[in-house]
Amino acid sequence: MTGVDWPFRELLTPEQQRLLRSRVLEREFPSDALVLDEQTDGPGALLVTSGRLRLYMLGSEGHEVTLFYMEKGECLLLGPEPVSFSVPLGLALDAECESQVLVLSGDTVGYLLSRNGELALWAYRWVSETGSRMLRSLQRVLYAGIEQRVAQSLMEQCAWRKSQILQITQEKLAHQASSSREVVTRTLKAFSVRGLIATRRGRIEVLDGPGLRAIADGAGKRGETP
Repeated sequence: MTGVDWPFRELLTPEQQRLLRSRVLEREFPSDALVLDEQTDGPGALLVTSGRLRLYMLGSEGHEVTLFYMEKGECLLLGPEPVSFSVPLGLALDAECESQVLVLSGDTVGYLLSRNGELALWAYRWVSETGSRMLRSLQRVLYAGIEQRVAQSLMEQCAWRKSQILQITQEKLAHQASSSREVVTRTLKAFSVRGLIATRRGRIEVLDGPGLRAIADGAGKRGETP
């Protein structure tokens, strides 16, 4: 097995745990694959067992706003009501890298919730905490300037990849910074002129980590013009 378990498993009765094991499915997704969108016949819950998933909101003009990343061991509840995250409102999920997930159907999640009060309470707490997490991401887009968002994204990528040399496209970085590729390209050029980074096709090298961190931690300014 994966060595990763559902965070609510201990709240289930032995019979419910057996049901959980019998209903769970394992799925694999290559890097950049779409895991879930509003057209998907959505599952009730997902658990990341390896890799990394990105949850984002897709605007009417194709602009993506990254809400958060799901790491190994993190769970996403998608239904049924009242736990539903309302995927039809424009939320989507894709694989940041090659990833494996465990999947439960909405019917299974609904059955367990209806018969286990502790699980229902856990689900409500999860919704509250995850909603706050999403709100912080939206506030970042609204109130942090583009330089700050790009610097934060670069620092986060360095921490995740454990390297100052990032094999990442500017388009993918734009997705994380919740901006357009053109705006992020201009911002990266400004960083390069200031000696903070060096760029090559499909690669960004951080030259001045403390300087970039200072921008990431700064107040930032609203607007898209770097």
